Amino acid sequence: MFDFDIRGIFLMIIPVLLALTVHEYAHALAAYRLGDNTAKNEGRLTLNPLAHLDPIGTLMLFLSKMIGWAKPVPFDPRNFKNPVRDITLVALAGPVSNFILAGLMSIALKVFYLLNIFSYIPGVGMEAEYIFHLAILVNVSLGIFNLLPVPPLDGFKVLSYFLPFKWVHFAYKNQMVFTIVFVALVLTGVLPSLIRPMVWTVFSLLS
Repeated sequence: MFDFDIRGIFLMIIPVLLALTVHEYAHALAAYRLGDNTAKNEGRLTLNPLAHLDPIGTLMLFLSKMIGWAKPVPFDPRNFKNPVRDITLVALAGPVSNFILAGLMSIALKVFYLLNIFSYIPGVGMEAEYIFHLAILVNVSLGIFNLLPVPPLDGFKVLSYFLPFKWVHFAYKNQMVFTIVFVALVLTGVLPSLIRPMVWTVFSLLS
């Protein structure tokens, strides 16, 4: 699951920081646009990576290129006009932003290939090309991973829109247990193995 190649980890810096920052900023922006200022007041409505990074989640993404997370963006559903719907929209904003970013990176990469840009960058052309591929991979991975319908991921918040209230209440009441199980599934490689086929399918279409 983990890759300890120093060069590879160094080249991951831009893709990881970009993917995590855009993901959390999208959550904060969606909440703000829907009427909640909580994230803005806590300094999370920003593209500054330092406001969003979780040390463990960031390290996991550096090492695995597939599984990772940032600090959750706070919001108060009482400020939403339609709390159930708006929580779902805020949850979707993060993964959707990653897919959009992956698509933009894919378009840029194809334009660079067409114009043969990488050959005009002596010494670093291959590294720049590799960073683009990594950015696509990390964003696709982060988007798909966060859409898994497992607490505390965004996918469960989306699924909650369709579930009976008592099921959702049970999940949040026992969130600590779900979180421990979730981390165990990540560390044992179960979750990475589940999303890997989807990630590589989407990545192959974009790269």
